[in-house]
Amino acid sequence: MIGRAAHRELEFLVESGLTAKEAMTAGTCNAAGDIRRSDCLGTLERGKQAGLIAVTRDPQKDMRMTLKGGAVVLNRVAT
Repeated sequence: MIGRAAHRELEFLVESGLTAKEAMTAGTCNAAGDIRRSDCLGTLERGKQAGLIAVTRDPQKDMRMTLKGGAVVLNRVAT
């Protein structure tokens, strides 16, 4: 997930009552399924395309931590 809007959407989902894990799942594997791309996106598995954000603090305690990523990896295919 890239872009400030995606991070804000995660915050809104948590503010609306989802847990942080549920919000992150909605933005990754559920979203990939919604667009019928779960065969190549949405989860970290061999052969799937991935974009990762490494964060320095636990986003399950504060979803705003997704904006404070320590490293970003985009468009890689797991091998």
